Amino acid sequence: MSRVIRAVAIGLALIGCSSSPSQDPPAPASGSASGSAPGSASASATPVPIDAAVAPAPVITDNDLDAAVMRVFEQWKARQLAAIRDGSHPTLRSVLRVDTLQRMYDTMHDAAGDFVKVEPPFEHGRDRDGDPQVTGKAIYAKGALTFKLSLRGQDGVPLLTDFNLSLPKELQVQAKTEDAVKLSRQMLDGLLKGKVRTELVDPSALVNMASTAEVEAKLKSVVDKLGTVTSISQPLVAGCGGAQCISYDIVGAKTQQVAVFEVGFKVRKWWIRSFDIGKPAK
Repeated sequence: MSRVIRAVAIGLALIGCSSSPSQDPPAPASGSASGSAPGSASASATPVPIDAAVAPAPVITDNDLDAAVMRVFEQWKARQLAAIRDGSHPTLRSVLRVDTLQRMYDTMHDAAGDFVKVEPPFEHGRDRDGDPQVTGKAIYAKGALTFKLSLRGQDGVPLLTDFNLSLPKELQVQAKTEDAVKLSRQMLDGLLKGKVRTELVDPSALVNMASTAEVEAKLKSVVDKLGTVTSISQPLVAGCGGAQCISYDIVGAKTQQVAVFEVGFKVRKWWIRSFDIGKPAK
């Protein structure tokens, strides 16, 4: 799960479709939040002396971090995914969806079997945002995965800001382009029926996608404008930023349009990272 959350761009008849994350709670993966709004000000009726003592921030030790990691994985083993979300730092909790954690859990279970335990000692460092990061091994029935958990202190308590699990090479599968094409066509067939198959969308992209109802309402106008589909071209596949960009020319009774899908490989399967349907054909 990456901290960089990719948006799902939906060009429905050249109408951008975006909204704030749904409150299921919103998903995947992690996020950040700024502090006070620019230009904000505050006033106090009683001036604070310049030399007033400021209480130091509580110190979070490596032992505190390790205990927080152990607690997260106890919840992971018990499949208490909502508890993991609810106990995370507000910057993650505001964007993390329980169904994203569920997909992550299921993906790792399918690849590595049952989760068993984590094994100290852990390594301690800093992630790219400067937060403490704990790295170690998560033992599964079929092998040891590498975990990286980032945490940030709040009132002296380390709270989760990022959760990453990586499969060892022996449990990874090779990414095949034909599987990416098959996935894009499944997504296209659903869209042409007015349905968004969110189970095919990268969990970390769902956070920036409008609600399914909103997308499908706008999708209906695209499908109506297209009319009865008479033919769909063979897919045009091209590499794009480590992913596969796959496009189709769609000929309808009323007009001709183009659908484009960005498909990325993560862990053991392809996911739809973004899709754009409704562009006029050139």
